[in-house]
Amino acid sequence: MVGFNGSQDCEAAVDAVVSREWPEGTEARLITVHPLLSSEARDVAAKRLRQAGLTTTEISKDGDPAHVLIREAEEWGAASIFVGTRDVHGFQHLLHGSVSSAVAEKARCSVEVSRAMSGTAQTKVSRGA
Repeated sequence: MVGFNGSQDCEAAVDAVVSREWPEGTEARLITVHPLLSSEARDVAAKRLRQAGLTTTEISKDGDPAHVLIREAEEWGAASIFVGTRDVHGFQHLLHGSVSSAVAEKARCSVEVSRAMSGTAQTKVSRGA
């Protein structure tokens, strides 16, 4: 499952997924929880997942992104969640929290957090409970 909001960091999460070898028939779900996200950005990300050989479903939901991603992963039985991070620190982190941190902390599956840095994606893997 890929959490996607159109940011460069979420593009890095898509990069992390498409850069891997997946068994034939592997399914991916592209989850968006962003009311202002253009359908074009979502369509491009879904196309990239399909070109990597993944059966891809696009899902848009309303609500708190962390809660939506965790709930969708549990309901679907996802093996892993790929998300980006905006690298929020200090007061902004306390005020708004971090979707990637909340997902990594509460998900019951593996979580991979990606960050776009200097044109290259870097990822960190966290294990859910």
